[in-house]
Parts: sequence; C-alpha cells; structure tokens
Amino acid sequence: RRKGRGDLGFEVLERCSAVLASSEMEHSAARSVATRAVAAFAALRAYLQRVSRCLERVDPCLCNNAVLVDRLVDWEQSWEVASAYLEGPMSEALTSTVARIMGIKNRDFVFAGMCDDRDAELFLVLPRIVLLTYLSKPEDHSALFKSMLPDAFQADGEPGPELQELLDECGAVRAHVPSSVLWRRCVHGAAEPCDVLTPAALAGLQGFTRELERWSMALQRRRPDDWNALAVVILQAVDDGLTNQIRISSV
Repeated sequence: RRKGRGDLGFEVLERCSAVLASSEMEHSAARSVATRAVAAFAALRAYLQRVSRCLERVDPCLCNNAVLVDRLVDWEQSWEVASAYLEGPMSEALTSTVARIMGIKNRDFVFAGMCDDRDAELFLVLPRIVLLTYLSKPEDHSALFKSMLPDAFQADGEPGPELQELLDECGAVRAHVPSSVLWRRCVHGAAEPCDVLTPAALAGLQGFTRELERWSMALQRRRPDDWNALAVVILQAVDDGLTNQIRISSV
C-alpha cells in the first residue's frame, strides 16, 4: 500500500476533463486514461459523501478503513498515470502505439487471443511492438520511448550511437522486407515463415529481430516499474477499444 502524499493537484482533473470534452480525443488512448482518472476521483468523492452521514462508524486511524484506502490508492494511481500520459507528445505517442496494437489485434487472431487471455507470451510480444512502433516512426514516438529508456538518448534528445545503429538497421530491413512480414515476425518470432524473402533479406531480418529482442528486454528491465505501468495503460486502452476507429496506416 502507499503512504499518502500531498501533491495530487487539481490540474490533472482539469486536464482529464478537457480530454473528455474534446471531440478530437473521442477515440484516443488518452480518453481511456482520463476516463479512469475521473471515475476514480468520483468514487472517492462518493465514498466521502456517504460516510459523512455516519462518521461514528469511521475508524479514527484512517488506514484501518479498507474502502477508504482502496479509493485513495485508485485515485493516486490514476492521477499518476494521467499526469504522465496526458501531456501533448506523450498522449499522441500513446494513442498511436495503442492504435498500432489494436490494428494488429484486429488482423491477427493469435495475437488477439494473447490479449484477451493475458497469455504469458503477450508480455514478451508487447515490448517488441512498442519498440518497433518507435523504430518505424521515431519522430512521433520519441517522448514515450525516451521515458522508458532515457539512457539511450543523448543530452540534446537525439538517439545515442547504439539506438541510432538500431534505427539504421531497421531502415535497411524495411527497404527489403514487406511491412506485413516484419510485423508478423515481430509478433510471432522465428516461428513465422518468411518464404517470400531472398536469402540476403532473410539474413538481415534475422539479425534485426535478434537485436529487437535484446532491446525489448532492456525496455522491460531498465525501469521495470515504469514499464509495468505503461503495459497496464496500453492494455486497458486496448480493452476499452477506444482506438477501434483510428485508421491504421501501413508502416
């Protein structure tokens, strides 16, 4: 359980309300985040209003009131998520990433099953998708990726040498490997057949996917708490289905 804090400012609720009021955010992952934060705050208010009529039943040692603790924890967690992911570039990167995942889920019944069942393999596939989404369009996803692997970037915000090498390798592979093959290899790993590729293209893809796997492990392990929180946010947004109507362009 958490220990309490005094910095849960009202500005996050205002930001959530703005997201929920915006027609442009109607099908965004940000709306999922905002909806959950507002719901958590409303549940806390409802509890406080209810017990205000029977304060004699409230334990003076507030941490002994299980429902109060649950409501406060839910609000704090949702506040932290909204504070982190409702800023402009971060919100856009999150929505784009969730849209990509929704697109894969809608086309790939095996991956859809992983999502629906919370299969253990999903948590190996998910970081690869997040990583490849960034590598495909780094200018749109750098805010999200930088929050997970800040050491991969230079002081001026540009990719460091290792990350730039991975970006270059991804670009070289994309020049010779169809997008559909690349994404299916990302999801299914070496089990995905690649008969349409030339031997040289296949060798390049195999080398790239090994690097992708290495970086995906780093994505999970460098800041495990941050990664776990992001994974929860992504999967909640996928479950909410709020990006169903976003058109997924080919990468």
